[in-house]
Amino acid sequence: VVMVASVNEKKNYDLFIDIAKEVRKIKNDVTFISVGDGNEYDRINRRISAEKVENVLMLGLRTDVEEIVSSSDIGVLFTYCEGFPNSVMEYMALKKPVIVSDVGGTNELVVDNYTGHLVCNNDVLNISERVLQLIDDAEKRERFGENGFELIKEKYSIKEMSIKFIEVYRYLL
Repeated sequence: VVMVASVNEKKNYDLFIDIAKEVRKIKNDVTFISVGDGNEYDRINRRISAEKVENVLMLGLRTDVEEIVSSSDIGVLFTYCEGFPNSVMEYMALKKPVIVSDVGGTNELVVDNYTGHLVCNNDVLNISERVLQLIDDAEKRERFGENGFELIKEKYSIKEMSIKFIEVYRYLL
């Protein structure tokens, strides 16, 4: 399970850790990977160490993000506020199912129970259950991943975005 995001107060890395701890109670072979850096990085690492959370890896800044996401099964983004999340678009472009906080523009991008799951609150047990269901159901992971890929291709490819920008410029002119 991978989360690519700045490690700051806008992102809910505490929830990420809580979910990892809950999942570990049921499955000890699921690793949660964080890619990113920020002003909360040291605090989050201290929490992981103090609570002996063995299934979370904080990788910091990386240049091989695509490879890390490609080798993961699920992309997540837990956040308090969000615009239009690039990391979620990247997960979907790499055919990964997603579990994301339903804030900001995420609900324009993620179709609940079609490309992944939108979560409206910080219910650790509910989100952990969704993670476990996707881990245990390779067919659903693949279906959600394919659906997300098709959605990105149809609505958010460079070609489609260029057409939309041209339409806006024409309208404004």
